[in-house]
Amino acid sequence: MKVRETSTRFILTVCAALLDWLIIAAAIYAAEVLHSIPVYAAAVVIIASRQHAIGVIAHEAIHWPKDRLQSVAVLTMKYLCAWPILMHFEKFRDIHLAHHRHLNTADDPDFTRNQPQDLYAAPSLWRMLLYALGLNRKTREGEKPGTSGVLKIGMGMAVFWGAVIALMWIYGFTQQFLLYWALPLFTWFVVLIRLRGIIEHTGIGDNFAQKTRTTRGNLISNFLFLPHAIGMHGEHHRNPQLPWYRLRHAVFEQRNWRTSPGVFSAALEVLASTAWFKRRFQNGRASLPAKH
Repeated sequence: MKVRETSTRFILTVCAALLDWLIIAAAIYAAEVLHSIPVYAAAVVIIASRQHAIGVIAHEAIHWPKDRLQSVAVLTMKYLCAWPILMHFEKFRDIHLAHHRHLNTADDPDFTRNQPQDLYAAPSLWRMLLYALGLNRKTREGEKPGTSGVLKIGMGMAVFWGAVIALMWIYGFTQQFLLYWALPLFTWFVVLIRLRGIIEHTGIGDNFAQKTRTTRGNLISNFLFLPHAIGMHGEHHRNPQLPWYRLRHAVFEQRNWRTSPGVFSAALEVLASTAWFKRRFQNGRASLPAKH
């Protein structure tokens, strides 16, 4: 039975990644055929969402249990999903596993890199926007610059990307490569992973011991922002080896994490935790619109 479950997990995960690649191909085809600026803009958003999605699949391999398909799963997700989005798989794995071991402490690489205290102390919407885009992060005295392992290039990845770029140039697809892969990757994809990282662990009430948020979106927000059940973050931290396709229906006796009904609700909860919001609305209730 265990062998069958292992094979099923591998097949479903690879199929999910291949479907993401198929959606990317369809978005590129539609943009090339229709030659419309709105269609191209939509293609960029969809492609970036699928780049994010294959990153989530690569993340799945990090937590793959020690079974007969572990090494095959890791290599498959590394080359099929991690390297195309410039994810240094080994570096990302070390950072992410440390995040699970030391959640929201000084030893948590994500906590020290993102420095959520900067968001909580933000005095204006402008400073919050800078934080959301990762533009105002400072390295404290004695701290090393943080890294997520994403958009980082190792030697093997450099060879892989060099070969891809060479093939694009030889066959005349350089422009398409830049427009349909590089541009989404370095713009909306970066915004997606940054915003998701903020929602996962900030603005959580003190009554939640795990300081983690599960975000249950709808079909559209899950497709564009929370692919492959990555929004089920409380469940994931409770059982990191649980397959992605089981997270939505996982049942735990004690749910010591925050659950938000959607992305917009989660964003409002994060906003409400900031100094700007508290000063403007909680300490100055006259600023709130009157209720009728």
